[in-house]
Parts: sequence; C-alpha cells; structure tokens
Amino acid sequence: VVGHTELDNVNISGVTTFVGNIDANSNLDLLGDLDVDGHTELDNLNVSGIATITTLGLSGDIDVDGHTTLDNVSISGVTTIFNTTDNVLGDSNTGALQIDGGLGVDKNVTVGGNLDVQGYSNFVGVVTFRGGTINLGDANTDDINIGGEFVSDLVPDETNLYSLGTLAKQWKDLYIDGTADVDA
Repeated sequence: VVGHTELDNVNISGVTTFVGNIDANSNLDLLGDLDVDGHTELDNLNVSGIATITTLGLSGDIDVDGHTTLDNVSISGVTTIFNTTDNVLGDSNTGALQIDGGLGVDKNVTVGGNLDVQGYSNFVGVVTFRGGTINLGDANTDDINIGGEFVSDLVPDETNLYSLGTLAKQWKDLYIDGTADVDA
C-alpha cells in the first residue's frame, strides 16, 4: 500500500510494510510483522507477532501479544498496564514496564510498593517521611551532611540510652544559651 488507505476489516498473516497512512475503522489483526513508516490512525489494533511502529496515533484500543517497538507514542487517555510482573529492587531491567531513557513526570506519582533509587536524588520543596524507621547510611564510613538548621527539638526515643559522641569520636565545642542539666 503506497497511498492513503481506509480499511474496514483486514486480516494479514504475512509480512506487511505500509508506506502511507492507515485509517482503520474496524479491527486490524496481524499474525506477522508490521512495519509502518507514515502516520497511522487505528481504532483497534491487535498484534500477535513482532511489530515495529514508527508513529502511532490511536483513538481506540491496542492489544499487543508479541514484542513491540514504538519510536514515538502520544497517549491522551488513561493507560493501564495489566502485566503484573514485579520489579527486582535494584534491577531496572525487570518488571512490567522498562524505560531505557529518561522519564519526565509533570504530575503526582504514587508508588504502591518498594522504591529503590540508584545514583543521586535531588528533592526540592518539602519532603516528609512518615511512619516506620528512617535509616541514613548503612555503615560508619557513610557521611551525613546537614546543610540546613534544626527547627525542632532533637529528642531520643528512650531516656538515658543513647550517647552524643563517643570517647574516640567526641564533639568539639558545646554552645548553650540556657540551662544545662547534666547528671554527672
């Protein structure tokens, strides 16, 4: 097919290459390969084999059973991925959805499971950690650098249990503008 083509119902079992536009008002079922070079608008696309699509604009459903490569996809509606394959924490090549490039998100993000971030993390604005235990570092060789200032009390979980410094690693100076209540 070289020019503009409107198809009501097409079943293709072999390798098919489309150079022009494809407007499918009904179902397009492919059992083989599909290579699309031009703009494509499909109401329903069911692909059970290998599909390589350069540009795809969909106003209906797309069901893909085989391996699919999409170069540029614009999605305007709600998108749900029904594959429930879990991600192995720390391995970005696992899970139901894998993105090899960068990801930009302009709205809220909710993670229903665990989150593992590798590399640098930069939080701008207010960050709140709620519930459970917050661990900073996992060894005494990790550094914790606080560039801001405390705007709340620094209170231990239990009285007379935790120390501030050790005999080998002591704090240098102590500045107090108030009462010091020292038992010993």
